[in-house]
Amino acid sequence: MTDAAKVLMQVASPESRARIRKELDGLHQDWIQMMEEIEEKQQHLEGVLQKWSEVEDGMEDMLQWLKEVRQVLSHDLPDNFDELQKEQQLCRVSGKYLPL
Repeated sequence: MTDAAKVLMQVASPESRARIRKELDGLHQDWIQMMEEIEEKQQHLEGVLQKWSEVEDGMEDMLQWLKEVRQVLSHDLPDNFDELQKEQQLCRVSGKYLPL
């Protein structure tokens, strides 16, 4: 109870004291409810922030993958079957497969 409310309770009539008490109780309940809602909103926002971070990480991974694809696509393609076979063998040996 606030200091002002304590002073009022001392000088108020019994009927006024009951109204003041009822009003203070209502304000206290409103305060508790508001604090609970703030806590829920904070938890929700923390979840959103976590998801946002995960999306940004995924975008960075995708960007890196696209750079790798662009690099592979910028190389000249082999002209005949023998060269294709050599490239395929090199990819198998070196493990340089493009992740899809």
